[in-house]
Amino acid sequence: IGFYVHGLSNADWDWMEANGINTVLTYTNGLKTEKMSNVTEGDLAQMRDFLDAAAAHNMKVFLSLKDLYDSKNKGVDNNGIVTTIVTAFRNHSALLGWYLNDEYKPDYIPQLEARYDNVSRLDPYHVSYSVEDTGKADTLKLYRKTSSVFGVDPYPWANASLTPDLHAEVEEIVGLTTAFSGDDTVGLCTVFQVFSWAPFDCKKDAERCYDTWPPYEVMRAMSFLQPVLGSRGLVQYAYYTQFGYPGTMKPRSDPDVAARLSDLARLSQQLRAFADHAFLRQPTAVEVLDAPTTSDGTKLVHAAHFADKHPADEEPNVAGILIVVNGSNKPVQVRVAKSSSTIQLELEA
Repeated sequence: IGFYVHGLSNADWDWMEANGINTVLTYTNGLKTEKMSNVTEGDLAQMRDFLDAAAAHNMKVFLSLKDLYDSKNKGVDNNGIVTTIVTAFRNHSALLGWYLNDEYKPDYIPQLEARYDNVSRLDPYHVSYSVEDTGKADTLKLYRKTSSVFGVDPYPWANASLTPDLHAEVEEIVGLTTAFSGDDTVGLCTVFQVFSWAPFDCKKDAERCYDTWPPYEVMRAMSFLQPVLGSRGLVQYAYYTQFGYPGTMKPRSDPDVAARLSDLARLSQQLRAFADHAFLRQPTAVEVLDAPTTSDGTKLVHAAHFADKHPADEEPNVAGILIVVNGSNKPVQVRVAKSSSTIQLELEA
């Protein structure tokens, strides 16, 4: 359970550890910028400080190499920088893996494959993580040799006047699980939206500068849909856009920001309470009867059973946790069928 971050203060680290966050994905690796023209001893010292802070708070880190491609970071020895960073930190106790791809289109695939091969050769003991901006299974399959862990990042929340259902999230995650179905060498770690669009829209178009956050109930539905549909980890986007995006966001002392921190703490603690089941055990899909659908047939209510035992030892009606998620924007009544029993449920929007 993690967050996308830039740099973090001591208060940030303390807050995350206290609220069940165990992973961060850092765009800047502890530096002040995402882009690098070289890597100095001072840079390496700051990166090491970031990793040391994570270790001190019992957290793991995805270090980012996502900007170090020749067609993006031009005129720079990108492979040399990557080699320096990987060899410097591949044995650090806080390292979880390497972030190689942040929504690169298919024309980048040759570069992505070469980078994955190089990083895997330099460090065969940690995973590489890749996030795509498509839920189309046929397109996702094209990326298979670019990473070992994959995710998608649907962001359905625009503003309060729209109150969307979560069909886009359902479709993207189903596309991801379909693309890599049956491949036990692939991990799935998805992304869900816990941010307002204001930081991005204020920079692009002043007329679109609204500041509406997804309500807690929407964030909760987005988060639990993902393990129910097959994801084994969540990296929430994004901590840094909520609390200090340069020049656009409210200060942490603002009451609205304090309320948002409270929502995220509540959500993270709830996710942590389910983590042993929802992320460490393979779910058994549960049929949802009478579930609402979109006009194109996308089902909006999903359920899965996470057994207390390993799936190989599972027996009918074994104890565990049943998670049912309403991805529509209306209260619904559904029936959930497992084994020979059927349960009728009333679900909030």
